Amino acid sequence: MRLPLRHFPFIVSFVLLSSVIFLSCEDPLPPYIPPQKNLQGIFVSHDETTVLFATGYWGSTPFTSYDYDPIKPETFRGYTVTFGIKNIYEETFQGKVNIQGKIEIWPEGFPDDKSTLSITKEMIMTGSSFDPITSVATMNPNSVLYIESKVKFQTDNGKFFNQFAAVENIQDGKWTKSIYYRPLSVVARMSVQLFDNLEPVSIEQKFFITFQARYYKEPA
Repeated sequence: MRLPLRHFPFIVSFVLLSSVIFLSCEDPLPPYIPPQKNLQGIFVSHDETTVLFATGYWGSTPFTSYDYDPIKPETFRGYTVTFGIKNIYEETFQGKVNIQGKIEIWPEGFPDDKSTLSITKEMIMTGSSFDPITSVATMNPNSVLYIESKVKFQTDNGKFFNQFAAVENIQDGKWTKSIYYRPLSVVARMSVQLFDNLEPVSIEQKFFITFQARYYKEPA
C-alpha cells in the first residue's frame, strides 16, 4: 500500500529525530566541571585569655618565653585561634585531603611583622567529618571543617607582639617586674587549599588581644 505524499515529511522528520536521539545516547557525557564557588572561609573563635610574655631567670637559668603558663613560666601554653572551611554548594564533597596553606597573624598596621604557621592535617578538629587515617573528608552542604591553630606572638623576624602595644602600667617588685599593656588590635588570616580539584579559600579577621610581660630577676 502506498502512502500519500503528504505523509513523507513526517516520516523523514521522525527518522532523523530518532537517529539524533540514538546517536546522543552513544555519545559520552561531557566532563563534570564543578562551580567556581564551592567553599568559604569563616572565622570561628579566639582565646579570651591574656597573653603572657616572660624573660629573665627561672632559678639560675636565663630564659625567654611567650604565651607562657603562669604556673611554669618556661612552658609554652599556646593561644588558640580557630577557622573554618564551609561547603556553600548544594552538593556533598568527598575526597582525599591534600591540605596546603598557612595562618598568619600580625599587629594591625604592621603587615610586614607577621607570625606565620603552616597548616597541617593534624590541625583539623575531630568531629569535622574528617578521617585522619584515610585523610578523606566528607563535606555535606553547609557543613564546616574546623581548623584549630596554636599561634605564636613572635614575628617571623624575631619581634614580640607586646613591642607593638602601648604600656598602661608597670609594677616593679622584689623578684619580678610586670608590664601591663593596653589591648592590641591584631589581624589573623587563613589561606588554605583543602582539595586539589576545588578552589582555595582565604579569610581575614581583626580582634583585640591583651598582653602582659614579666621580667624574672636573677636571684641574689
